[in-house]
Amino acid sequence: MKRGEKEMRALIIHIIIITILLVCSCSLFAISDLEIAQEIAKTFDTEIIKIQGIHTIAVLPIKGDKEGLITYKIKEELLTNKIFKVIEIETNPEENLKENNKDKDTQALETLREQANKKNVDALLIGEIKKEYIEGRERNIILGIQILNVKNSEILYNTTKEFTYRLNTAQFKDNKQKTLLIISGLCVIGIILVRRLGF
Repeated sequence: MKRGEKEMRALIIHIIIITILLVCSCSLFAISDLEIAQEIAKTFDTEIIKIQGIHTIAVLPIKGDKEGLITYKIKEELLTNKIFKVIEIETNPEENLKENNKDKDTQALETLREQANKKNVDALLIGEIKKEYIEGRERNIILGIQILNVKNSEILYNTTKEFTYRLNTAQFKDNKQKTLLIISGLCVIGIILVRRLGF
């Protein structure tokens, strides 16, 4: 086997190892984010289900929800409670509400409202993570949610809530240790594979 081919195969193996490492590392830290998203969704859901006069609702991607966990959990909670029928409407990058651009926000929302109206959706749920920061040993998330009547753009629900979570140092250290062990283990496996395959 030529030297260039050997180097290419070694590079591919290292890329695979790094990918596995990233997936494993992210999964260790994603658990707490999922639990936070679940709690936030339940908090809003207890108020949303009290809204009168709507039967179908579409949940739009929440701005700032990078992993989409809060959006997903809000949908899940609404589906679980079966108070409203949750309808999916397609969104694309041009239609997504953009940060700090009111004109484009208004245009995008109008487009989505028209699309929702065609699907007989009664209301749109939109939201934004207005601020997320760590202060001391606390993680703070400020999230605003609005529900708009599709027919007349009336605001049926509008609130902003702040959620505070105490950072658990012990858990963080434990996750960090697990991540380091995974990194070490994968590195060792990578070295063994590379040597066994004769690179």
